Amino acid sequence: MISMSEISNQLKSQSLGDVTPEAFKQVGGRVFPDASAFDGLTDLVAIVEAYRATHLPSYGAVIPSTGGGFNVAPASLNDSESLVEALENEVYQIQAISIDYVGTGTGDFELYLGDTLLGKGTAFTGDPQPLESMTNFHIFPLYVSLGQTLRVIQTAGDTGSLKVIGSLVQTCL
Repeated sequence: MISMSEISNQLKSQSLGDVTPEAFKQVGGRVFPDASAFDGLTDLVAIVEAYRATHLPSYGAVIPSTGGGFNVAPASLNDSESLVEALENEVYQIQAISIDYVGTGTGDFELYLGDTLLGKGTAFTGDPQPLESMTNFHIFPLYVSLGQTLRVIQTAGDTGSLKVIGSLVQTCL
């Protein structure tokens, strides 16, 4: 007779993509290993080793031929404009961002990752600048994953005159 641990029994009809931490919390919640937990721990070690063998060599590596960019001009003041939004199983590495202002005077902006303010800056007419030199924030490399959106808000200046230009690549999960 083949003995199956609680974890093996729970995972036998699931793919690796279906496995969530919440699923393991439902199986008994043992904190300290005891004799009855040994089989379950052995199964978890096997899962971790299989995941490492498949994903660790490429984890975080750039996916070839996925280079791209964005060129966004907010259409109105104080409204959020999306620059990059990751979908399921996507991670983007933002490599560079520059700001150009083609209006009169200056244009003020704020850059956010989700609800987190990354920096504020002022752009001057006809003087495109890398984001880091304008805000004194060193945010690169910057990653955007599922549930996050890189966005900009123009807070002052001529609408449609602030240009946010960026370069990105997709990375392995």
